Amino acid sequence: MPLLSGIVATEDGRFVMASLRKKKSGAYHCSINRWSMRNKIRTIFLFNRSVCCGVPSFWQPATSIIPGNRISAGADGDFFRPIANTIDADLQKNALSNNISALVPDNTFLCEVPLLFADRPQSSFISVYFAKNGVSIGVVIDKKLVVVFNMAAEKITLLESHLGRIKRYWAKVYPTGAFPEHVYIINSKDKFEFQDFSIHHIAIKFGDMTLNADEEIRALGCALSGQTGNIPAFQISSIDYLSRVLRSAIIIGSAAIILISALFTLTPAILFKITETRLHYLEAKYRSGIMENREIRDLAGRNDSLAKDILSLQAKFSKQTRWSGFLETIGKNRPNGLFLEKLGSEPVASSSSKIRIAISGSAENETLVTDFIARLQKDELVSGVSLSFLEKNEKNKKICNFRIICLINIINN
Repeated sequence: MPLLSGIVATEDGRFVMASLRKKKSGAYHCSINRWSMRNKIRTIFLFNRSVCCGVPSFWQPATSIIPGNRISAGADGDFFRPIANTIDADLQKNALSNNISALVPDNTFLCEVPLLFADRPQSSFISVYFAKNGVSIGVVIDKKLVVVFNMAAEKITLLESHLGRIKRYWAKVYPTGAFPEHVYIINSKDKFEFQDFSIHHIAIKFGDMTLNADEEIRALGCALSGQTGNIPAFQISSIDYLSRVLRSAIIIGSAAIILISALFTLTPAILFKITETRLHYLEAKYRSGIMENREIRDLAGRNDSLAKDILSLQAKFSKQTRWSGFLETIGKNRPNGLFLEKLGSEPVASSSSKIRIAISGSAENETLVTDFIARLQKDELVSGVSLSFLEKNEKNKKICNFRIICLINIINN
């Protein structure tokens, strides 16, 4: 069985890839990899691998109007279709254009996971997954994911009644189609018993490895997309397999040439290093002979004591910058749809430990900017957060440009 790979993007600016390979025993081996979206080299080293990418999506009736800046998937005759933001889709397509084979909703696991992990999977069923921000409910008919409903996390106790409402709604949408009676609960520690449904609990395990992280499960669903179930895909242009193989050969050949060139260049340096190591060995042997002299040992001991005192004073009076914490704060508090472009700094005249930071970027709307400011104001590392300016982009009125000013203490006492 060929290697199956699925990739999703996380809110903190990383790619998560799940890779599956079927062993001779029939069991699957799964591996998870993560890297920053800005790491172009890591993306290059996917070589000729074909990956299925998942994009955040919501589902709506096929008769509804598609909102602006959105794309849809599905075939004619579908009653529902997944909708995705073009920004999210373009991000994946641009970053992984040389390897992407399909672009699907990132909740495809609601169809694929039960078909793979259930003891005796049904062809039509309901799948329920408890995510951080809510509950996802997928409806699968004849192994095809036809719609996904979402429910607020605080309404978990109302899950059975919510399924009942979906069943009654289904009778209106599909008057001739039976609503599935089997419900698969994915990765839930709670046990459920519903009067009108047959409940099955599923744990996503590969040997001793259990997938619990949301992004890992979504990446796994993308890797399995089209293998066990029928998933609607968004239209993209992808590179064929032979082109990917040729591209990989060029990359490997270029790397080999660089390695050979580096070897010839570094050979003198290697020989010098060998000679230097030999010299250090002889010097150490010489010092060992000298240190047998008691007077020299006493003098060396006093030097060591003095060196420790100096290092202790340096450690006491040194201070560490807190830039890493500030950058982590920005990444943690940045909402989806808000993008950072520039980061500037200048000293504060009245303080030697504080600096003023200017953050510039763009957002899909003003609410995202005010939300970002509110989050920063709650963080202990940042103070004096204020909005310098906020205005519509001259070229694209659908987004707005902003600049935020704040103070951070860059010194750890």
